[in-house]
Amino acid sequence: MAYESARDLPSYLELERQLKVVRFLGRSNRKLADAIRLQLREFGDTVDAFYDLFGGKHWIFHDRLPLEPVRAIVANAGEDVDGAERKLIELYHDAESLPFMILPLRKLPAMRRRLTLVERARQDYFAGRYYATVQVLLSVMDGFVNEFESVRRGLHARAPEELQAWDSVVGHHRGLQHAHKTFTKGRTATLEEPVYELYRNGIVHGSILNYDNLTVATKAWNRLFAVADWAAARLKQQEHQSKEPVTLSSVGRQLKELTSTALRQAEINRVNEKWNPGRHLPGSETFNSHPATLIPANC
Repeated sequence: MAYESARDLPSYLELERQLKVVRFLGRSNRKLADAIRLQLREFGDTVDAFYDLFGGKHWIFHDRLPLEPVRAIVANAGEDVDGAERKLIELYHDAESLPFMILPLRKLPAMRRRLTLVERARQDYFAGRYYATVQVLLSVMDGFVNEFESVRRGLHARAPEELQAWDSVVGHHRGLQHAHKTFTKGRTATLEEPVYELYRNGIVHGSILNYDNLTVATKAWNRLFAVADWAAARLKQQEHQSKEPVTLSSVGRQLKELTSTALRQAEINRVNEKWNPGRHLPGSETFNSHPATLIPANC
């Protein structure tokens, strides 16, 4: 099942549960928990607002998108969805930011083998060869998905329900699964008018001719990163399923560890509150008697 909201993600719900416990462990921890909860809610609101605004254009929120700029784009969009889309594209079409989005792909072995092609697609993207960027990234996505799992089928051969992403923002109901319906949409008649969607089948099979534009090329990057997040989510889900099942004793251990961490932080906060800055100049009585200066001669 796809997530109706970012607030339905298991990690989101788990963090909310932990924050409720932390709030009962002292005033300083309560303030910390409230600050984290605010950031958590802002994250959930931003992801949901992103999909409300861009879901109809089949953009996908992935882990590499910078949260603050996206929040600003969404907040200032108003009724101008096309203008907001241009600002979103600018986040990718930046010679400094795109390499940082690409870098985490190295964590996936099947993607790491394709990084030479990804780099060439990056060069084509900034040179304005958008047709080449699209074709190369489509091949990278298909090959990666085909190799990633024992089920040897590329991305184009996957049904939308196969792209469920556990505990990931790309698993939103308007995320990867939703966008995949246009990705695999078939077309037999030749189309010469400009398109601004990533119609993989029509582009690869030569029935869609006019896709050489910045929007489609950027959507290819967007889809590549979303697919990488999907793969990471599949691995995380497998790890989660292999862990010890939740029992009363396991929950008790988690709460004990959380409480211990919170108490240590509370002690650090207490010491910091009592600390007062001071000056100890060389040659003064306070300097020579300060514990920090009492170092053994043989050290």
